[in-house]
This record gives sequence, C-alpha cells and structure tokens, in this order.
Amino acid sequence: MHGGHGHADKRMGGFGGRWAQGGNPWMRGGWFQPPVNIQELQDRYELHLAAPGRNKSDFQLSVQDGILTIASRKQEESDLAGPQNWTRREFRTAAFERQFQLNEKMDADGITASYTDGVLVVTLPKLQSAQTPAKDVFVA
Repeated sequence: MHGGHGHADKRMGGFGGRWAQGGNPWMRGGWFQPPVNIQELQDRYELHLAAPGRNKSDFQLSVQDGILTIASRKQEESDLAGPQNWTRREFRTAAFERQFQLNEKMDADGITASYTDGVLVVTLPKLQSAQTPAKDVFVA
C-alpha cells in the first residue's frame, strides 16, 4: 500500500515484484503499517502480519479484483482517552489497512486466517495446477 491507502503492494516472488515499498516500514504517509513476512511453501503462501494488542474480531479481510485487503479499525487507547505520557513507544495498535496483489497461482476462495500471540497468519493456498511437487535429481 502506498501513502496509506488505495494501492496494492507490488508483486514479489510468487506474488510478483516487491511487497513493501521504500521508507519506514512502520509508518508511511502518517499511517501505521504493521510489518509483514511472506513465505512460499509447496502448496500455499503464508503471510505473517505483526499486529500485537488486538483481538481476532479487530481484523477485516476481503478479496476483490485480485487484491487482498487486510484492515484493522482498532483505535489506540491514547486516541480515545487523550494524550499519554509515554517515555518510549515502539509499537502501536492504531488502525491500518494493507493491500496485496494476488497472482494467478492462488486459490482466492480458499484463503483462511488465524490470530495468535500478536501475529495474524493468512494462508493463501495454491491452485492444484500451480503446485509443483518436490523432485529428486539423480547425480551422475
């Protein structure tokens, strides 16, 4: 997502070019941007989004026109209760939205998500036709 809204992250690996654009990965254009790790496995991709201090009901995921949107509308307690006197603050629970361009290998209908220990894990299964089984190669 660029500037906090509207544009899907660039493609990378199975997804295409880069996932995260340049600049501070935590704050872009004044918007909180939680960090994301993406792993490609044989039968699926896994997207791990670090977003501590939330409940699973705080997340909204949707897919439209090949774009996966992950959002959380949770406001920080300081936004609701006025200024807080933080001595140091390195993570936030602010609202955010991130978008990712899916590729033709993914089964958008089979996407699932879980939230454990402050990490949202989104599983994006590959279509059967896109899965490539491991193969041993004989060394002569």
